[in-house]
Amino acid sequence: MRVATSLLSLRSTITLNTLVFPKYLLCIYVYLALLAPYADFLRNTSARVLGTWDDHDYGVNDGGKEVEQKRERQQLFLDFLGVPPNLSALRDREGVYSSHVFGSPPSQTKVIMLDTRSFRDSHFIPSAARLGSIPFTAIFAALSRWATAALGLGKEMEAAVLNEEQVDIYDDFFVVVIAVVFLGFVFVFIFVFCCVFECLFCFVFNFVLFLILFCLANKKKNKI
Repeated sequence: MRVATSLLSLRSTITLNTLVFPKYLLCIYVYLALLAPYADFLRNTSARVLGTWDDHDYGVNDGGKEVEQKRERQQLFLDFLGVPPNLSALRDREGVYSSHVFGSPPSQTKVIMLDTRSFRDSHFIPSAARLGSIPFTAIFAALSRWATAALGLGKEMEAAVLNEEQVDIYDDFFVVVIAVVFLGFVFVFIFVFCCVFECLFCFVFNFVLFLILFCLANKKKNKI
């Protein structure tokens, strides 16, 4: 808990309307690394620290691909995580996304760290926080987004969040997850809501669909 509190202090250090330049981010990261709870944690464990960033860690509230000096921000963040300078797989790419496999077959765990800032398009509606201190900010933001969707505004925007390489990681992994969840829903559907014949048909259809999705996912090779 003390470690988590120390790391979360980074977000409170960067105010909502502040653009934090890399030289100031460096000071913040050094300060966090020297805090007793986090420093003690690193000293007393051999565990590998993994991480990704959000907007305040990135240095710009609601920041996206338009933010300048992204390379410098990336390198500072990787330094803070303790990524070796010669680990080109992470150091040479744009962004801080990664995937990691722990354990050996058949008992493996895959951890996917997505970067939803480096490639994000600008918001169609600016963040309400950028308007300054206004009452009921969250309600105002929710209503403005609902009105925009209801009126069909901003449909021409691509609204990208991930780059293609991250989408490949996400698709390869979650196509299986979605298939498993879908199959689980079918089981619930069978035992709770449907009559016998409908259940059997749904089960066979969705089980075949699950096998197809699983085979497609296994054909793809993760390059990360």
